[in-house]
Amino acid sequence: MAKIKAAILLTVIPLLTTGCISLSPSEKPSATSPQLQSSGRTSLWNDASLFGKVPSTLQHEGDVKCAAMHKGPAIGYHPHAKKSDGSYFQGNAYLCSII
Repeated sequence: MAKIKAAILLTVIPLLTTGCISLSPSEKPSATSPQLQSSGRTSLWNDASLFGKVPSTLQHEGDVKCAAMHKGPAIGYHPHAKKSDGSYFQGNAYLCSII
């Protein structure tokens, strides 16, 4: 398990520091839908920058959905995100803080 975590860190840290991937949402949701990528029991969004900021009117809904997955508050929102199988979620999707 430690080797897997080290491999992930060695891959992700250079990408983050060079700006190749983003872990934060943009100002508005992208026209391109974010999609969940599954690996074993873990699911991650393919690109956090495709999410927009959570509208204040949807913050509570997002926080509740994130809490149900044992995550922190909603930090991103997209109205047309895709599941890992490529189908669309019904309703809004949220990017949750992992802290």
